[in-house]
Amino acid sequence: MKLSILIRNLNEAEALRHALKAVRRQKPAFDYEIIVLDNESTDHSREIASEYGCIVKTLKRDEFTYGHALNTGLSYTSGEIVLLLSSHSILINEHFLTNLVGYFEDPKVGAVRCTRLSNRKQLFASFDQPVKVDAGKKEIGKILREDWDLLLYATCSAIRRNVWEKIPFHKTIESNEEKLWNLQMLKAGYQSLAMTSCYFMYVKDRDLRQSLNFDYVMTLSKARIAKDTVTEFTSLKEQLIGAAMRPWNEIKKLPKRIRFAFKLHKIRKIEQIDW
Repeated sequence: MKLSILIRNLNEAEALRHALKAVRRQKPAFDYEIIVLDNESTDHSREIASEYGCIVKTLKRDEFTYGHALNTGLSYTSGEIVLLLSSHSILINEHFLTNLVGYFEDPKVGAVRCTRLSNRKQLFASFDQPVKVDAGKKEIGKILREDWDLLLYATCSAIRRNVWEKIPFHKTIESNEEKLWNLQMLKAGYQSLAMTSCYFMYVKDRDLRQSLNFDYVMTLSKARIAKDTVTEFTSLKEQLIGAAMRPWNEIKKLPKRIRFAFKLHKIRKIEQIDW
């Protein structure tokens, strides 16, 4: 089989329905399968997945980590290429899958990052040729510092399955497991593509608490990856602290004293890492 689509899901029934509607609008000239790895949902996610012809598998909640879920889901796939898709990602136009598979004609390409419509910089850049990330031209540490936003995004990215068989996803890292995998893949001599003409919309909303937790986990996991990958930590540490200071529109609306407390909390979390 040419393509498998892997969706990790927990109690996202309505979002999953919209995502699957968009997938089923596709008109590729090849067969594909959809695997839904369900994390013991208590809503009607499984019924919706079955309604749209998906293969439904279960991962127990107490076994969940992002990397382990990807490895487990990938073990059920049979496609040469696997699209990692969130329940909240909506594929734009019916040629998405055809365009996606076309990028893998080059055997050196091990992964493709799709383009999120809300990222205007990457959206406009995608009108030209895709950007190739190649460790042969840059040191891994430099890629991590300068090209972080070009690395895979598990919300909507595709990988070559036989590369995953050689390099499984890290099982325990808090987040950014796909970016760590991308770096490992580059070290192994493969390339990845970004700013491609495969477009999607991400429709999940986060409240302030969820946004803060998300940012903290992403920053912490990036620091762990940097520790394992980069030898020059001082400048990177400064960059991470700067990233932790990055404000959101929601935080801007809070009183100044509260905004400062949020920022200080995140900086202290970074300072606690054993650099």
